[in-house]
Amino acid sequence: MYSKKYKFLFVHPQKCAGGSIKRSLRRSFKKKNIIETERGGHWSLDQWNYYIDDNLDDYFKFSIVRNPWDRFVSYYFHLKKYRDLKESFGMFLRNFSEEKHRFNVKHKITSQNNIELDFIMKFEDLEPDFDFVMKKLGLEKYTALKKIDHGTSRGKRNYESFYNEVTKNIVAKMCKWEIGEFGYEF
Repeated sequence: MYSKKYKFLFVHPQKCAGGSIKRSLRRSFKKKNIIETERGGHWSLDQWNYYIDDNLDDYFKFSIVRNPWDRFVSYYFHLKKYRDLKESFGMFLRNFSEEKHRFNVKHKITSQNNIELDFIMKFEDLEPDFDFVMKKLGLEKYTALKKIDHGTSRGKRNYESFYNEVTKNIVAKMCKWEIGEFGYEF
């Protein structure tokens, strides 16, 4: 999602509160000032570079990351609800590891392996990070973030309870870059 008028670009990795962020941006900057892609808008920074004619150096570019072990649990429940996924969490991870590029945060937020964003929010610090972004965009008052209920609840279970050593290591291997870059731990 981006705004030519307000000169910002939000790069939206899957399962990182992007729907809530986009809703607040739409309401705070008025939808007519926002340009979005079709089908969810999970474009990479490189895709946006091709799409936007302006020089992106003139834009405030931001994104968000999330603990990858938590993110995979969230994605698993999303697929169970919306894609009728039947396999166990372990089988999901094993099969998914062969097509990891679709979900890879590094692929989303880098260009030629360099982070070229002005700010990266952390899901774990969502509210203060989003407040920083909105102030950077010139808004002291804005539409507050509201959790979107996708009906994919895992109950009150912590993401850690879904893993064993094998599945924990599958995610660690797939997400080595983001774990190191953003200091995530299991």
